[in-house]
Amino acid sequence: MIEGGLIRGDMHLLAGAPGTGKTIMASSFAYNAVTSQKEKVVYASFEESAEYLQRNMKKLGIDLAAAEKTGNL
Repeated sequence: MIEGGLIRGDMHLLAGAPGTGKTIMASSFAYNAVTSQKEKVVYASFEESAEYLQRNMKKLGIDLAAAEKTGNL
């Protein structure tokens, strides 16, 4: 889908219509970068609170709260 991945150090913006999977994709990338690659990640959302996002992503197996506790998210 993104032909080889995201380039380290670049800033990336996901945009699209509601329901296209932006939140799930961004959360998945952030979670995997923090847990698997030990990268530092900034996740900014202007639509959802951290608690709402963490609760809903945890239902999908993406534990953002645990990733945040590492200090890398």
